[in-house]
Amino acid sequence: MTSAINDAIPVAGTLIDATAIRGNFVTAKAEVTALQTAKLAADGSVNPSANQPMAGFKHTGVASASAAGQYVEYAQAYGLLSLGKSSISNGNFYINQRNVSGTVTLAAGVYGHDRWKAGAGGCTYTFVTINGITTVTITAGTLMQIIRGGNMPIGLNTCVLSWSGTAQGRYGVGSYGASGLTASVVGNVALTVEFNTGTLSLVQLELGSVATPYEQRPFEAELLICQNFYRVISAIAIYQPVAAGYLNTTTTAAFLLSFPTMRVPPVVTLTGWQLEVNFGTRVAISSFATSFIYREGCLIVATVAAQTANLHCNLVSTAIGSTIIFDAEL
Repeated sequence: MTSAINDAIPVAGTLIDATAIRGNFVTAKAEVTALQTAKLAADGSVNPSANQPMAGFKHTGVASASAAGQYVEYAQAYGLLSLGKSSISNGNFYINQRNVSGTVTLAAGVYGHDRWKAGAGGCTYTFVTINGITTVTITAGTLMQIIRGGNMPIGLNTCVLSWSGTAQGRYGVGSYGASGLTASVVGNVALTVEFNTGTLSLVQLELGSVATPYEQRPFEAELLICQNFYRVISAIAIYQPVAAGYLNTTTTAAFLLSFPTMRVPPVVTLTGWQLEVNFGTRVAISSFATSFIYREGCLIVATVAAQTANLHCNLVSTAIGSTIIFDAEL
């Protein structure tokens, strides 16, 4: 605003005009009052009446938005707009296809919860789930995850690794540190993250140098991600059929087993299955062999006692809990 105060310099030797001076004080008071009224009060008592240019500066120290009409802070905006931002799989440890329980003791390289395996010195941990958050307590050794290269942000980037808990983490064979670790990482190159003793939950690896709130993916999406590495078929009934085939010789039966696409052709392990010939006679299987294994299926050949060749047969469970495991882990 332009001031109306008379700023003329009095001429030396002339009398000071008291009325003019008093008028300047009155004008100054009115202008200060007007400025105070026009400004944005810190207590929110005055609303803006026009757009407020920031001249390249930022609003800082803002709280998280909690109602309609409020603008969001950076972490909220990034979290809302970045679906799939985390390169970690099963960061909340709620996928547990191996059904580990109690005190979990793992030898080096052995998996517990999906996508999490013991480090070079093995690992011992317990876990508890409260209000949907699974917290792992590592009491010995280390727990690690190898992130496949295709899940790493493309290009050369700074990423931040964050988690809740007292455990310390690291990238590869680097130094351990507290949550919020940053590192320069290369896209499409596998990366290992590892955690030592302490509590651990809500693990996340994302682009940038500032950790944002944990991304909770839908359970079904997280399960599908994990099943790209490891998948198990578990019978829920005795004599449950999982594949149809035929006796290609008197002592062998062949089955083509299909499954959703996995990371690489998996190692297939069958436990607790038998042959059902012509929907009637059940025959024990002495051994299995797998061949023509690809990412979406395999040929299973079962060896049995002498039968009549070329008959139809099914692969059926011997008990509840019979399993076929497909392992394509890193």
